[in-house]
Amino acid sequence: MKKFVLAALLCPAAALAAPQDFPTIDRHLFVNECMQENGGSLDAMYKCSCVMDQLAANLTYEQFQDGDVAQHGANTGGKRAALFRDPDSVKQSAKTLSAAKDAAAKACNFTPKKR
Repeated sequence: MKKFVLAALLCPAAALAAPQDFPTIDRHLFVNECMQENGGSLDAMYKCSCVMDQLAANLTYEQFQDGDVAQHGANTGGKRAALFRDPDSVKQSAKTLSAAKDAAAKACNFTPKKR
């Protein structure tokens, strides 16, 4: 009986967990990079954090991760980087993340300096 009560108590907590919850390290890396690109001020930290929260609310972690890899890989030179530049699915992932970043920046009243 105790196991049933414990399971019943834990299920609502699991149901309330955000399905798009991103790992802390990815949130940190995104906000840190965004801050560096935008002057490193306290204001940039708040706005970059807002953008990250918006992304987490509107994208799955997989969409975010695929787009982030695609965007960073597109800036890499050489033949091996063609894997991150050429396939249509990779280009689409980068576009999806870019559009989500634009919408998030607008929602956060943020004009990024660099993109």
